[in-house]
Amino acid sequence: MPNWCSNAVVVYGDKDEVKLFKERYAQAYVNSHKNNTWGTYELFAIHNYDKEFILSDRSGWIRGPIDDVIEPQDPEAFRFFFDTAWSPMIDGMRRILKERYKTLRCEVVAEECGEAIYINTDLTERYFRDKYCLYSDQTGSEYFEEDKELVKFVQEVFHLGIKPETIKDDFYIEYAPGEELSIHRFVAY
Repeated sequence: MPNWCSNAVVVYGDKDEVKLFKERYAQAYVNSHKNNTWGTYELFAIHNYDKEFILSDRSGWIRGPIDDVIEPQDPEAFRFFFDTAWSPMIDGMRRILKERYKTLRCEVVAEECGEAIYINTDLTERYFRDKYCLYSDQTGSEYFEEDKELVKFVQEVFHLGIKPETIKDDFYIEYAPGEELSIHRFVAY
């Protein structure tokens, strides 16, 4: 049983190609939910990839269910979510776009806590600005763009004093007996 990696993706480029990608995605989304095809190759299927090719070339896998959509205001961008087994499939996503579209590119934020994967490819912060993820049983996942916001939240909610310079890529703090919070920094990919 894999750990599922959550992927938030923004595909952007020429508005006609974005529209075509959205149409293909919408059909795959409908088909995956209608047929209950959890764990199949929906994103590859919508781009006419052969399953045998997919299975023999792990660098291009995008395996897992496609999820919901948030419509950005920008007609030249499309945001969607999908889960993949164990790790993000950023290279596979980029490969699809490069091979099938002239102008489309993507930015991805990926999280898989079991493998301590926290990746943000959006170095320009155009679509994804979060730099930190804090998780606790008390709050669930909280996201922060700046270390100062994170420090303030930890002080106010958990009554713990931390300093921005003490935050590492993976940082754990016990805030009550048997209770800890984890802080993770998104790394560039």
